[in-house]
Amino acid sequence: MSLLIWEHHENYVQMLSDTLVTAGDGVTPVCYQSKVSALPGLNLAMATMGTAEIGLHLYRTLMQVDAGEDIEAVNGVAPELLRHIRDGLEEQRPDDGISTITLFGFPNGSEHVSVYSYTSRDGAEFESKREELGKVSVKPGPQEFTLDYPETYEAKIDLACRIREEQERFREEGKAFVRIGGELQATHVSNGRVDQAVWHRFPDYDQSLPSVRM
Repeated sequence: MSLLIWEHHENYVQMLSDTLVTAGDGVTPVCYQSKVSALPGLNLAMATMGTAEIGLHLYRTLMQVDAGEDIEAVNGVAPELLRHIRDGLEEQRPDDGISTITLFGFPNGSEHVSVYSYTSRDGAEFESKREELGKVSVKPGPQEFTLDYPETYEAKIDLACRIREEQERFREEGKAFVRIGGELQATHVSNGRVDQAVWHRFPDYDQSLPSVRM
């Protein structure tokens, strides 16, 4: 899975995500990869949680969409595309199929950002869900401490680190957990541009992927 923190304002979205990708067991580190991808030709960005290949295949498909389309056009075909991608991947490699894709972008002629999410969690079939303005999402959310949504750069990094520490403690205790690691990458989506930057690198970055270290 992934760590994804995002806040939805009227004319922009701010996101923070980790970069660790695990194998289908959700435990074994495989690689580091950005989980938020920019699609400037469509004036949007896409975040992937869950099966990385589903997001990668959707991204490649959307890269080929004709110029002039926008997030509303993509939303109209995204559920069917995601089901098709999921079914094709399952033929190659059985998977639990749990994925959530979220699109953040601007409709043509609008200054107001739209956010749509699609999930296969709990038996859902990637149906489109429009996220409301003003929403703040933290996934996975803290379970053993109170969430006070951070306002500053430093506080957002601190929240992400606390969530990671909590999830690692769950792993050590044999409980269900989400593996979080690599870097924290921030993405800012505004009309006509997507800005990305590395905000933080976790201390075990160089030790997490011994099989691919050079």
